[in-house]
Amino acid sequence: MIAIHSLRRIIRSSLALLGCAIASGGCAVMNRENTPAFNFVEDHLWPSTPGKQAAALPIVLPIGLVAASADAFVIHPATVVDDAVLDTRDALWKRWDWDKRYVTECMKLPWRVVLTPVFVTGDFAGRSLFDVPGRASQAKADAEAKVQAAGSEKRLEEIQALLDGGRPEEALSKAENERERLRGTRGGLSNDLAARAELLLARASFQCGDYSHFSRSALADLLAGSLREKLDALLDEMRSSDDPFARWKACELHVLGVERGSEEWRGGVAQALSDANPVVRSNGLREAGLKPEMFAAELERIAREDDDAYCAAYAKSLLARARN
Repeated sequence: MIAIHSLRRIIRSSLALLGCAIASGGCAVMNRENTPAFNFVEDHLWPSTPGKQAAALPIVLPIGLVAASADAFVIHPATVVDDAVLDTRDALWKRWDWDKRYVTECMKLPWRVVLTPVFVTGDFAGRSLFDVPGRASQAKADAEAKVQAAGSEKRLEEIQALLDGGRPEEALSKAENERERLRGTRGGLSNDLAARAELLLARASFQCGDYSHFSRSALADLLAGSLREKLDALLDEMRSSDDPFARWKACELHVLGVERGSEEWRGGVAQALSDANPVVRSNGLREAGLKPEMFAAELERIAREDDDAYCAAYAKSLLARARN
């Protein structure tokens, strides 16, 4: 016996065979929130076991088709009338400027009147056929996002307090968890919070000496955003660190956020080339290799004076490339 698991899938296939437009995947009746009548049939009349499903199919299928049709052509369209009217009001009738543009507004008034039924009809048809979020559900989603943002704000303050209190290990764990949490939330309310979480994670990583959590792309975005000043302050601390890896990371992140070939980029690379640690200098040479002609003086100095044989040889090869 063939196992039948989903009445909704069967109804959708039946509608597709009938050539109904409502069978498309982006259609309103494919969302359970828009099908109260069909949900009742599916929840109360459709058995849970394959054998009973096969026996009930001849009876439940016609009922399900009627319920789905009622949802598609009566119930759901009735619920979107107010949204269509409010959309039309916002688009055509909400913005007026009688004080400064009286004549213009008077000339536009007949067009508003003519376009109103067209806009209402089109909006109503679109909301009836396709799965467009209603105003109430959108407002609910926005409210939930604000609650999530408030919770994130509180957690970020706790992470900052841990860093200020000399507990970077705890801050590192919490900041990583918060970054992952914010990646799964709605973008509009969380962009600034996600940037702050990334910055706190970078600072905690620096204080712990654990750079495995650094996200080059995310920190490069911070360099172009509103937190640039705070990230620059962190990079300055890293450049003056006794840890050579921290100094190189600071140079690497600095040059990510600027255009290669610019004076700012050259300054960051030149700083790495003059570092006391050969690992930092070799990484600086790798970056300088993108435009070796800009670092002729530094490369000549390293090739002539550097105690590290690898750095000296690397500099000589870059000088030869620049001259050719």
